[in-house]
Amino acid sequence: MSFLYHFLFIIITIYTLIKTIAYGLYEINTQNNKSGGISIICFSIIVILFVNIIVFLR
Repeated sequence: MSFLYHFLFIIITIYTLIKTIAYGLYEINTQNNKSGGISIICFSIIVILFVNIIVFLR
């Protein structure tokens, strides 16, 4: 059961990360908001990494 939970959690977080990176690229390309797009991408990567570390150490 734990393996299934971890696998599903990784899949969901990867999906969320891809959607967030796509939004950051949208901000950079169409809105010409480079600082906002880069900060969204960096912040989301940091959050996803820390969330996965906490879940796997629990």
